[in-house]
Amino acid sequence: SDQNLGELSLEEVEGIWGKMDGMFREVDNVADRAIAEMASLEQKRRDECTQILTSLVDALVDIAYLLPEQIEQLLRSDVFEINTQIVRNLTWHKELKARIRLKTIEDRTQAHGMWREGRVRWKSLRHARALREHAEVLAKEESSIEPRIREIFAEFNTVKQRVEERCVAEIFKIINLEILTYPTSAAPDGMVGAEHTFRPI
Repeated sequence: SDQNLGELSLEEVEGIWGKMDGMFREVDNVADRAIAEMASLEQKRRDECTQILTSLVDALVDIAYLLPEQIEQLLRSDVFEINTQIVRNLTWHKELKARIRLKTIEDRTQAHGMWREGRVRWKSLRHARALREHAEVLAKEESSIEPRIREIFAEFNTVKQRVEERCVAEIFKIINLEILTYPTSAAPDGMVGAEHTFRPI
């Protein structure tokens, strides 16, 4: 789940792919052993066929003087059939080897893509968690301020606003402008301002 994923550290996330990669390496090793066993079996079958064919040739040579043409034709037919079967077996062996390799590559690529998606999701969860924890720290720090200190800051802001308003009023009196009040976001009830028109002194 997202909650469990967000609790993982970077080392644990990277370690997940390390374990998965180890599993795929083991699969590759099993595939290598299977391919090697098939190659050994194929070589054994070729050796057996060669031995049988050699025995057949020796036997036919012994009686070749009886029906030379028929025996030669029979021998050619048998040799061709055996060689054809050997070629078929070799072709099948290569195709099976290629399929095994391709399947392991596809599975590994798909698993790595899923892991990368999970890592991106983990990063977003960790980022959101860090922002949330930071906001909680700020809220805790703000709530830890003593009430009296808050009152002092509030009084200071009030006095500061009054002083600013009086300064603006005095400045506009000096330049003989009409004093007006206008609302602002800081003072909805009105703040000292001026109508930007001169009056003769």
